[in-house]
Amino acid sequence: MKNKKINNKLLNFVFNKLKNDYVILSLIFLIITPIFLTPWIHTNDGTGYYSYVRSVFIDGDVDLKNELDYFSESYHIASIRHDPNTGKYFSQYPFGVPLLWSPYFLIGHGIASISGAETNGYSLPSIYMICLGSAINAFIGLLLVYSMLKKYFKKNAALLSLITVWLASPLFYYMYFESSVSHSNSFLIFTLFIWFWHKTFQKRDLKQWILLGILAGVAMLVRYQNVMLLILPLCEVVPSYWRNLSNNKWKLVLDEFRKHILAALFFLIIIIPQLILLQINHGSIFALSYDGEFSLMGVIMNSFKVLFSNHHGLFNWTP
Repeated sequence: MKNKKINNKLLNFVFNKLKNDYVILSLIFLIITPIFLTPWIHTNDGTGYYSYVRSVFIDGDVDLKNELDYFSESYHIASIRHDPNTGKYFSQYPFGVPLLWSPYFLIGHGIASISGAETNGYSLPSIYMICLGSAINAFIGLLLVYSMLKKYFKKNAALLSLITVWLASPLFYYMYFESSVSHSNSFLIFTLFIWFWHKTFQKRDLKQWILLGILAGVAMLVRYQNVMLLILPLCEVVPSYWRNLSNNKWKLVLDEFRKHILAALFFLIIIIPQLILLQINHGSIFALSYDGEFSLMGVIMNSFKVLFSNHHGLFNWTP
């Protein structure tokens, strides 16, 4: 009789937990991830990103020549190139994705050491863990999206919508079959920025503005085009300045200006390491183009293509 009561309590506990929407999402993730996760380095994008983290932790440098040599034995690599002006072998991508992968890579390296696998950064434990890291990061982004959806829609509708978009959109593909490219990690930081901007929209203090600037900097380190996220706070800031200036509220204008300047300052602080890397690799902090030439305007125009390109631009393509 006592065992029956214990079993009933256990069943009730499990049943109540299963009614929790976050538990449902977590169970789906835990079930499908081992089945679909494909641990490999995508020929170009994956190599360009992974070589950073492998070179820093295994070689202790950011010269990617030996990574280029290794991966070139299997396929042609265009994402790692040689700058004839500086003699450096560089990746065309910023280092934000490898930064987000770092904890997972170290875990994978530790597993390789314990299991007897090679600890050269190319063995399965290291590669599996960074691919798993991408899937985990994307899943965290999904949870953030869900937390926003629940504010505007009923829980069941929000949950069904999220699961449908997750399992029936390219996000599923990039989480599990192309997890060595930037998309899953970009989804996380993009969503985190929007979530925090949305959460603090009504009233944002100085610390929150600074954190928003930091998140924008990290987003740009993940993909240069993510700088377009700054459109959101700009759409908020410009009308606010106009309103306060029209009403001669100079104190409010100065207070807001101080917050925004500090947010911009922290944004710049976050991207300084990338600028230093560009200086090392190309001899110029403005060498943002893929071929290492001065093309700051080209990067800006490519960023606008995220919104308006006829080839999958957000406003032109997304329903």
